[in-house]
Amino acid sequence: MIRLFWGVPCAPLPAVRALQDELGHSEAAATGGLAVVPECHLHLTLRYVGAVNEQDVPAIRDEVQPLVAACPSMPLDLRGVGRFSRALWVGVDAPPPLYHLVRRIDAVITEAGFPEDPKPFRPHVTVARIRRGVTIPAREWEARHAGHRFGVMPVDTAHLYRSDTGPQGSVYTPVASIPLRRG
Repeated sequence: MIRLFWGVPCAPLPAVRALQDELGHSEAAATGGLAVVPECHLHLTLRYVGAVNEQDVPAIRDEVQPLVAACPSMPLDLRGVGRFSRALWVGVDAPPPLYHLVRRIDAVITEAGFPEDPKPFRPHVTVARIRRGVTIPAREWEARHAGHRFGVMPVDTAHLYRSDTGPQGSVYTPVASIPLRRG
């Protein structure tokens, strides 16, 4: 069994790098309480699929491929920050076509027998993770960066990612890449 999710890669944006550098030089990071997400793993999750048999990957890819291919490429505005449990994130101001794509992917994945996602889609890019049992001054961080605009991220491809958990955190590997419609 492997764990899969659909997502879009986050383009390297200087302001996001600067934010991650700030987090990486924080006291929480110095003491091992905070782990910055490596730039190569920054992404916006569209739909978590879950654990699947490896032989089912082509079917999952093929069911979603026409939905992604029909969706127009688009810019995403990254602004503001927040926290979900142990994740520190940058917010994404997503246009209606992205929400439409997420609803369609969710319907296809649910129809294929995977559990519905109990959480509403809240577009964000996780930039750091807080280790279990560690408390950090996240409210101060949120207040300092509230409303900050981190830049515009072009979205022209969606990936079906494999997620493997290891001692250094999760590793995300694209197992399929589908271009969005140009224009």
